[in-house]
Amino acid sequence: MKDLKNFIKPVLFLTLGLLLLSLVRNVDFISMMTKIQNNIQEGLQVVKVTDEKSEINDENLTIKFKVPSIHYDNKDVEKSINSYIKKNIKEYINIQRQINKMNTYSEKRAINISYNVVFEDENIINIIIEKNTTWGEKDYRLEKDSYVFNLKSGERVYLDEFLKGNEDYSRVITETIQKGITEKHPLYSNLNIDKNTNYYIEDRYINIYFNPYKQSQDDTQYEFKIPYDVFKNKIEAFNNFFFSFC
Repeated sequence: MKDLKNFIKPVLFLTLGLLLLSLVRNVDFISMMTKIQNNIQEGLQVVKVTDEKSEINDENLTIKFKVPSIHYDNKDVEKSINSYIKKNIKEYINIQRQINKMNTYSEKRAINISYNVVFEDENIINIIIEKNTTWGEKDYRLEKDSYVFNLKSGERVYLDEFLKGNEDYSRVITETIQKGITEKHPLYSNLNIDKNTNYYIEDRYINIYFNPYKQSQDDTQYEFKIPYDVFKNKIEAFNNFFFSFC
């Protein structure tokens, strides 16, 4: 009987193992890990973002916009960031209304202004304002303004500061982009990378882009991924740090 028990035990464990394996095969691990990652990120968020929606209707011009408002423990930082973003959106809207008033468009135009929070940690937040203009049947122009803010000071973080310690960042970015495009590309000899160059943060990359970001009848690439590891000094902003070693 003892020998029988000793034989049954490993068979039982093997059967249970095979049963678990068959169940595990039906699990979408990527989906599961994504959900876990999202839950962790939500728990780590230090800034709450809400928005204010509004609409302006002029002759031949409609502007719909969502203006983000951050809510943060440091009220001075909160005020500084909100004022900066609102001021820039307001200026853009006023310019578009003035252009329309001076040269009323032959076709009705619609401008939709929205936003996305693409990166956030305890030190910085990266908000992208998207301005999508449409007219006619299929014509459009998409522009993006990326704002990276220091959550300690409320100041905007320009490209040179984000890449602090990498004084050759302009050359490195230029060469990295040129390796991925041909000399016929309109930007090949006109990249002119400096502190004011548009960028936004992604896991292990910064994305360099140029406006208009996208437009009808033009499929030219105007956004370029620059891996952190092309720079000689370490870039500290690593999103999804819990999974950075996966």
